[in-house]
Amino acid sequence: MFNERKKLFPSVEAVANPNATEDWPTFLHDNEQSGKSGATIKGELSLRWTHRLRMPPNPAWPPPAKQDFWHKKYNLKPRVIFDRAFHIVGAGNRLYLASSADDQTRCLSLNDGKELWSYFAEAPIRLAPTVTGEKILFGGDDGYVRCLTASDGKLLWKTRPPELGDRRIPGNGRIIHQHPIRTGILVDGQTAYFGAGLFPTQGTFLFSLDIRNGRILDQETLSISPQGYLSRKNGRLFAPTGRDPAGAFLGHLARRGKSATIPAKSIPEKYPHAFIEAGDLKFAGGKDEVAVFRSDGSLAQTLPVTGKAHSLAIIRGKLVVSTDMGIVHCFSVGEKKPIHVKLADLSAFPENDPLAKKALATIKATKGYCLVIGSEKASLAASIARLSDLRVIISTSKAGKVEELRRELAAAGLYGNEIVVHERKGATLPYADHIFNLIVNPLRSIPEAELLRLLQPRDGVALLGPKLEKQLSKPPIEGGGEWTHLYADPGNTACSQDQSVAADLSIQWFGRPGPERLLDRHHRSVSPLWKNGFLFIPGNERVFGVDAYNGTVLWETEVPESRRIAIMRDCGSMSVDDDYMFVASGAECLALDVLTGKVVRRLTIPVASNAKDHEWGYVGKAGDFLLGSAVKKGGIRRDYGHEGIREAYWDNRPPVCSDSLFAI
Repeated sequence: MFNERKKLFPSVEAVANPNATEDWPTFLHDNEQSGKSGATIKGELSLRWTHRLRMPPNPAWPPPAKQDFWHKKYNLKPRVIFDRAFHIVGAGNRLYLASSADDQTRCLSLNDGKELWSYFAEAPIRLAPTVTGEKILFGGDDGYVRCLTASDGKLLWKTRPPELGDRRIPGNGRIIHQHPIRTGILVDGQTAYFGAGLFPTQGTFLFSLDIRNGRILDQETLSISPQGYLSRKNGRLFAPTGRDPAGAFLGHLARRGKSATIPAKSIPEKYPHAFIEAGDLKFAGGKDEVAVFRSDGSLAQTLPVTGKAHSLAIIRGKLVVSTDMGIVHCFSVGEKKPIHVKLADLSAFPENDPLAKKALATIKATKGYCLVIGSEKASLAASIARLSDLRVIISTSKAGKVEELRRELAAAGLYGNEIVVHERKGATLPYADHIFNLIVNPLRSIPEAELLRLLQPRDGVALLGPKLEKQLSKPPIEGGGEWTHLYADPGNTACSQDQSVAADLSIQWFGRPGPERLLDRHHRSVSPLWKNGFLFIPGNERVFGVDAYNGTVLWETEVPESRRIAIMRDCGSMSVDDDYMFVASGAECLALDVLTGKVVRRLTIPVASNAKDHEWGYVGKAGDFLLGSAVKKGGIRRDYGHEGIREAYWDNRPPVCSDSLFAI
């Protein structure tokens, strides 16, 4: 722990002392997350201005499961919600917010909501900046902590600890650093603290740095996943985790007074998203409105907003609200005509490059990732993004071109989820192996060996030369194995014959489909299948087709009556070959196209005596034969809930048996 190393902490006052300022310099006002402003608001609030960002927030994680059957808990609320809105901080007449959609930190005028400046990172920025004096600090999914001048957004320094490396992977649909900064920056005197990394087995860390120059002062390896805003409570440092939003204890800091708490029990349930205080007033965020309560709990007024009000802040006597729609509202006392900051018209960007269609015609994939080498071919990259569902990365060595190109793409409404620009240094690229479906290298500025490293085996294509005349591909990974049935193959060997697995594994990607439409793991359902670079993941009465190399969800197909639990007492209900994925659906077996998930054929039980009162049980593929079995209706376990889990766990339950076996 930091305190165990006897680190000397400065005696300078922290970034914000509760109730000491009318500014709002960090999330929930101060390091204790008191949510209390020193301002006192007298009179009715009315809308002062509205600022709509072009892109709404793009949260890091998909929605959670709705229930926890094991603990009999239902209608679960999401826990990892730190980026459901662009959270607001502010000081003086400026406010600041960061975007998970277009990777920018912005400064708006508190007076009229107009943008004063913006700054691009190389990946989403998911948490609000921290203001300290004339500096603002923030971390991003690119693994960097940055410090900007608060007045004009000029970069003072940026730091990425060398222990984090420079490897980048797909994470929930974006190319990010494998150790992203997913905590707020807590400033204590001249020292700042932040967490890095998501998966403890891959490395998660707590760092401290000198805010004057970004120099790393100390570090500690963690056993938790730090995600959310760091806080100091009674002199102790806490970091929220995926399972525990209240925070895990990380170490001791110098005491800065008594921590504040907010009694929010009297607030009606219709305002669950945010809660703060200013003077004798309390403010609570709900859907499409913010409520203002007096100290006795009575309702003073309601303020209409657009979307769910996840972020509330009091800055210089003004209430600032940010919603999940990417809309910022500012309310103040006094009658004034509200200002609505208009979005700038989308500018034109050349995107009808004729080579784009040629490039897309060479690949089977319609979704995934494309890498374009060189800023000179930005129009080609934009055309590929527009004509497909590929997410495009432009990699350029021209540092002076990066900012200009990002702003041009952002002005055209393309930057963020569709296309991003990464600055590279040298001929070695930082991306994980095998993740790109398409690579375009018109000037041949990157060695072919490096391109082949990044290219997907079997179906990936790299195109080289001014007219993309040279085409590269690479064979499947030698000894890569496959998993085409519940227990690997029709012989139930439970062995993929994969010769490439080693002990030192690094994460390749993480992401969807997410828990919302999958089966609770305690039900012990069917395992995913793998073949030719595709994963086939069984969900709740549905199947997902996923790119195994980069995690892109290619398709989702509903399959009624396909759910099975307690599979160790049943048989495999899915199999896959080069062309089709077969899955049992009630009395039928559906053949789905592996590339699109479309139902190509419906097969029925061929045994006449079983056709009416049986369901399709086993699904297997051996050579040219599809193997199946017939199970009496009601024999297959499908209960979804606590009773289903009980059925899956007790050992005295009988196995599912079939009445006939057949081959088609």
